[in-house]
Amino acid sequence: MAVEEALKRLGRAIQARRREVGLTQAALAERLDTATEWVSQLERGVGAPSVSTLLKLAEGLATTPVALITTAWGEEAVRPVEQELRAAASRLSDPALRVLLAAAAALEDEFRAD
Repeated sequence: MAVEEALKRLGRAIQARRREVGLTQAALAERLDTATEWVSQLERGVGAPSVSTLLKLAEGLATTPVALITTAWGEEAVRPVEQELRAAASRLSDPALRVLLAAAAALEDEFRAD
């Protein structure tokens, strides 16, 4: 995928989330301490946000960078194994999810040590 298309997809996701939370471009710009024109450029895919700007955008939109990217690219942005894990986790009770989280933390520690 070309960079231009990726920026346009991300811009549409930013715009959709901004509208979802009921913000104007000016209000989002104020939250980000930036110019309204910069928000407009991002939403049109003309501007390319840095990682720090993407983090600030997500915070200003009460979401996560992953959620913005997943909105922009759909489920194709998520690895197939992660999709399977999400589906399985959605069927678990809260106590079972806590066990799953503990297991994930243990696996992370184990594989980080290697």
